[in-house]
Amino acid sequence: MKYLLGILSFLVVLLVSPLQAQAANVPIGFHLLDPFELSLAETYRLSDEPLYVTVPWSIYDRRRNVWENFFREAQAANVRPIIRWVTEFKDGVWTIPSRKDIVEAAHFMSSLSGLNERIVVLFNEPNHAVEWGGEVNPEDYAELALFAAQWLKTEPVSYIVLPAGLDADAPNAETTMESFRYIDKMYETEPQLFEVIDAWTSHSYPNPGFSGSAYDTGKNSLRGYEWELTHLEQLSGRDFDVYITETGWKSGGKSTWTLNRNYAQFVKMLEDNPRIKAVTVFLLRGSNGPFEEFSLLDSENQPTAQLKALEKALDGN
Repeated sequence: MKYLLGILSFLVVLLVSPLQAQAANVPIGFHLLDPFELSLAETYRLSDEPLYVTVPWSIYDRRRNVWENFFREAQAANVRPIIRWVTEFKDGVWTIPSRKDIVEAAHFMSSLSGLNERIVVLFNEPNHAVEWGGEVNPEDYAELALFAAQWLKTEPVSYIVLPAGLDADAPNAETTMESFRYIDKMYETEPQLFEVIDAWTSHSYPNPGFSGSAYDTGKNSLRGYEWELTHLEQLSGRDFDVYITETGWKSGGKSTWTLNRNYAQFVKMLEDNPRIKAVTVFLLRGSNGPFEEFSLLDSENQPTAQLKALEKALDGN
């Protein structure tokens, strides 16, 4: 009888367990375009882990009520914002900030209440000329990034300071620079920058064309962050943690099966690497705009096939 009960118990476990797979707890969230999208992000939070969101903030934006409300809501809802600093888009390029701009931006952000820890990314993909005043200038970026990082460390609130994510798929050309060459030139100019920053920022997209397989392992793949961390260790001797603030697929032409397969492998990648501190998928809400193919929500704020595939992967299905 004891033997028979043992067999029955084993069969019950065998039958029930696969149907009750635990949801994956990984530090995953969304890239937003606007602070007012925070409530949407909370609605679709993906795990019991803290919800990370990346949101751009113009260093000239002084809307105190908007950002204090955003910080307070984030603090109350266990949301950890990654604030990506941006400048002004003028004459077809993003302007280069002055040191005065950086100091004033830091003072304003530090004066905001409602959030204990502030994660700041110092601008965006400067290995594209359009992102840095119309020129590819790693020396200039490194100098200003070091100044900004050092200044933020003097502020009366706690900052985690991250460098700009780079485009790992950019070639050496007139208006772009290959990312490792850019990093090397940054290091040659300001090696101290790599001591002051708290972690690395990665834009690990599944290239080419944001449409590669999650099983690819090259420098311009979903695992591009691994190449970056290895290169940084060889260059600086430091083992960085990483925040993947942009990643995701274009949806065009992909079957549900392909999306499900890609996101299942994507989630497995996150579970396998404790150095990944957070991932914010690009993009929560991009419908009716230039980023519509990336959007996790449609024009009525309902889940697209992209979000459904990601949710399924996190549920272990």
